[in-house]
Amino acid sequence: MELTKDKAVRLHRELWGWLADNPNKQKWDWPEWKVMGGGMGFIDNYCFCCAYAGDTLDGERKNCKNCLLVWPGESCQYSSDDETDENMYGLFEEWISVRTDKKRSKLAKQIRDLPVRED
Repeated sequence: MELTKDKAVRLHRELWGWLADNPNKQKWDWPEWKVMGGGMGFIDNYCFCCAYAGDTLDGERKNCKNCLLVWPGESCQYSSDDETDENMYGLFEEWISVRTDKKRSKLAKQIRDLPVRED
C-alpha cells in the first residue's frame, strides 16, 4: 500500500478517533489493522505519520522533525528538552501513561485533531 500524505493523515485521524471512543484500548487493538491486513504492510510504531516520515531507524527515533503533524513542544514524546521540566512529556507519552478513561479519551482527541504541518 502506498502511504500518501493525505492517506497517512486520514488514517491517523481514524485511529485516534477510535481510541478516543475506546480509551481502554491500545493502538494495536484498532480493528482496522485486521481489515486492512496485508495491504497495510508494516506500520512503524502503529503510527501512520511515523511510517510516512520514516521515523525509526534501528529502533531509534530519527525523523520526528519530519512528522506530518504539528505537536505541541518538541515531538509526540517530549514537550521540552529540559529534563527538569515537570511537563516534559508530550501528548503521546502522556496518553500512554495516563490510567483514567476520561483523560485518555481527551488526549486521544487532542492527538486526533493535531494540525497538519504546512509544506
